[in-house]
Formats: sequence, C-alpha cells, structure tokens
Amino acid sequence: MLIWVCGFVMIKDTPHADLAYDFINAHLDDASGEYLIENDGYGASNADAMKAVGEAKLKELQLPTDPNTMLKSTVFTRPIRNNDKMTKMFEDVKAGG
Repeated sequence: MLIWVCGFVMIKDTPHADLAYDFINAHLDDASGEYLIENDGYGASNADAMKAVGEAKLKELQLPTDPNTMLKSTVFTRPIRNNDKMTKMFEDVKAGG
C-alpha cells in the first residue's frame, strides 16, 4: 500500500483566517473522511470517520484501523527501492517526456 501525508498551512497574517479555519474544519469533519474512504479508498486520520465506514468496508479496501499496523505495512515507513530512478522518471513526466 502506498501512503502519502498532506497537511494544511495558514500564511501568517492571512486576511481571511476564519475562512481558512472553515476549510480545514470541513476536511477534518467525520463526514468528509467517511466520503473519501468510501468513494476514493483513502484512509483517514479521523478515527470516527474510519469507524463510520465500518469494518467490512475497511477490510474490503484493505485499510487497517490500527496506526501501527498501517505504518508497518506501507511504503511510507520504508525507503523506496530505485528512488533515484523513480525521481528521474517523475521529473521526465512533469517535463512532458
């Protein structure tokens, strides 16, 4: 299983902090996590969203609910073999080659 982690950043002195917090809160909401899990097969850091999906669906998607199990069974925690080759290939793709 491949894993990626993403986060939100708010720029200092942002003029619309309230809107930024609304956006972040919407993405952290249980319903958002549940939707992404069920429709896109994404995991979620929100344990309530994972519970809402149910064990059968998580098993079907092969999404572990235990963080330690997940970290031990993903590429995220191990060096990527052929990293230099994959990086070059990614750069070639971005350059249109």
